[in-house]
Amino acid sequence: TDALLSENKLSKDAVVMYVSSEAARGISAMSIAPPVLPETKEQLEKFAYGEVKALPSGEWDDMAEYGLVKLIGAMHFAGLARQQPNLTVFSVSPGNTRGTKAVSEKPVLGTIAPAMMAVLGVFGMSHSLETGTDRYIQLAARPASFKSGGFYASVSNVPTGPMGPQSTHHAVLDDEAKQDMVMNTLLALVRATGRPAA
Repeated sequence: TDALLSENKLSKDAVVMYVSSEAARGISAMSIAPPVLPETKEQLEKFAYGEVKALPSGEWDDMAEYGLVKLIGAMHFAGLARQQPNLTVFSVSPGNTRGTKAVSEKPVLGTIAPAMMAVLGVFGMSHSLETGTDRYIQLAARPASFKSGGFYASVSNVPTGPMGPQSTHHAVLDDEAKQDMVMNTLLALVRATGRPAA
């Protein structure tokens, strides 16, 4: 996004969407705790370079790492929305959506995932591809109905159902100082590595 902005490749009425996940605020129904955002630039850099793990214990946990990365992204884009008020910026989760190929490249998981998602659907823990897609359509078609910089995902403690703002699940999402810390740290890391910014 930052590279597109610097090269004037985003129109003034652009709607920018970051694909996030309920894991960024925790999913209590699936025993996924809210991720703990690094407190400082130095801690965030250590996480970015793989020197520390998402869990305070230092143990590796796929979902904890995934959730923290998604939280960091949502914080960055919330900060971007305040820095670039001419843009409309959202973080959005499609929810636990059946019919995607999200894990198709994983040998075992890719084979069993469709059946697993169907079973989760019976218990209200996954929804259809159309339902997940509709979240993007709502934001793109009616951006003025939503707060720019907001993170929109499932209202409840399961990754399905109606969509709404997420700071009620994880208050750090509204912390503007932390949004700025994340955004500035990520931009500095991108400039230091020479890689394009998100």
